[in-house]
Amino acid sequence: MSVKTENLPHPGLRRPRCYPLQALGVVVLSFSFLCPDISAQSEDYNVKAGPVQLKIVSGLRTTYNDNINLSEFDRLDDIIFSPYTNLTAVWPVTDTNTLRVGLGISYNKYLNNSQADSNAPILSADSNTGADLDIVVGDFRFNIYDYISYEQDPIDNGALSNTLDFGRFINRAGVDGTWDLNDVELTLGIYQENYWSMTDQFDYLDRSTQGAKGRVAFQLGPETVVGVQANASLNDYDGNIQNDGTRFSVGPFIRSKITENISAGAGASFELGSFDRGGLNGDDRDLTSYSLNGDVSHRLNRHFTHDLSVTRSVDLGTFSNFEEIWEVRYNTRWNVMRHVMISTTSFVEFADESGGFASDDYIRYGSGVSLGYAWTKKLTSTLSYNYTKKESQIFGRDYYQNTVSLDLRYNW
Repeated sequence: MSVKTENLPHPGLRRPRCYPLQALGVVVLSFSFLCPDISAQSEDYNVKAGPVQLKIVSGLRTTYNDNINLSEFDRLDDIIFSPYTNLTAVWPVTDTNTLRVGLGISYNKYLNNSQADSNAPILSADSNTGADLDIVVGDFRFNIYDYISYEQDPIDNGALSNTLDFGRFINRAGVDGTWDLNDVELTLGIYQENYWSMTDQFDYLDRSTQGAKGRVAFQLGPETVVGVQANASLNDYDGNIQNDGTRFSVGPFIRSKITENISAGAGASFELGSFDRGGLNGDDRDLTSYSLNGDVSHRLNRHFTHDLSVTRSVDLGTFSNFEEIWEVRYNTRWNVMRHVMISTTSFVEFADESGGFASDDYIRYGSGVSLGYAWTKKLTSTLSYNYTKKESQIFGRDYYQNTVSLDLRYNW
């Protein structure tokens, strides 16, 4: 019996998340042990071309945003039109080897502020744009992956204020190898990540990251996995503002399905980092910290589910060497009646930047609600409202933002 590894927490490193309410909180990248899985159950695919199964979804999202530049005093509001298409293809090359390809592409057109229009097609981090190949040889599984993303919205980075365009292109590629020993799995992997800013304002964040990761996972009964995982990385910035550095983390994790309707997971890790001196950001602090990760999901009945997560993460800083972030998030999903769903989300973040001339400690919190309706099996719509508030210790960095969006989506 293979060890079940899906949804295992990765302490200290955040993974891409896709919220049904258009990113109320921070969307960030992580170095997960397995690359993002873009596969789905066979019934999710709506097109078949020979052995290749495809899922194609297209839509148009229209959004009113009352503060597109995250400003306290010089707020800009606008209406944004965002056509998009998401494509997922799965090709079972052999009985044990599978190729997956994903493309999620969109474009943002601002009605009144054309300077905020997409500089290039948006490839969101949660669209899994890229490819990965699974290769199975006896008891060994290998996963080769290469993923890219391009985004501009500054709301994804909690440290930012007074910013209209935070364009950045990220490419991450690597190889994971897993030795399956029935109730024990050993995983090793290496990866390379490149980050390029698309604006002169933030080109000092351009960097390359090389890393290695490992995990030992034990299957304890049919529904529980425990283990230890570790990650080491080297970050090399192109400019002389951010400090180059190395990082290492190690810690335990657990994931368990407690009952038929309740599942939970937790993890922790010890974080160490050493940074160079002399960067123009003015930060000379090294990293000695910890990260935590816990979540619980509960299916109350066939109509209502909810989940709660608490994380403490350590991320590379925007104006400092690193930042430590506590986040609490609560989500609900309610199938009100046939074809109608209501979803809600609430979150709060407490961030502490490590130091430097422009470092900040801030709080962000928000909530939102969405109403979804299935007009047909292929055509759906979602009406959403989101609110985000930031309170900073630095004058002029506070802001609040309200968004209302209507999303029309068609499954081909």
